[in-house]
Amino acid sequence: MGLMDRVNQAKCKTGMHAGDWLWVAPGNCGQVRTCTRCGNVSNRAQHNVTDWAFVGDPTQPCLMERHCERCLGGETQLQHQQEFKYQQDMEKENATSVAGAAFAVFVGVLDGGVRCRGQYVCSRCGYTDGRASDQHIWGDLYQRGGSTRYQRDCLRCGKVDQSMF
Repeated sequence: MGLMDRVNQAKCKTGMHAGDWLWVAPGNCGQVRTCTRCGNVSNRAQHNVTDWAFVGDPTQPCLMERHCERCLGGETQLQHQQEFKYQQDMEKENATSVAGAAFAVFVGVLDGGVRCRGQYVCSRCGYTDGRASDQHIWGDLYQRGGSTRYQRDCLRCGKVDQSMF
């Protein structure tokens, strides 16, 4: 047995078989390969999957699907388009949008002066995970009254932030 035969034998023992993969049948993603060196038969599935695309169902606007072009098997997923919505803004929209109605159910009545309170809401279907948070819009840093500390104010609610400066 020559050196090349030993190398090929070692390749097969480590799973590096040789040979072309052949389709089992039209419309089927199964493939089979018979190793040209050792005769080992291997099987696999080789799908030709399309890109994710929205289904276009108005009752599920965030539903996406992709499928195999060969066997037509497929899968679906939800792809939400999350954006932060302030509570006050959502309460103004709640009568005219799905997202606003979903948000209004979660937050209830406007919480006295919390102008920066809100949550992430899907702009397509109104989905929210139900967690509210504050998102301030900070102005420039400045020093107040000769202090050596810097601070900044929220342009939306007026909150003063001195914690990091």
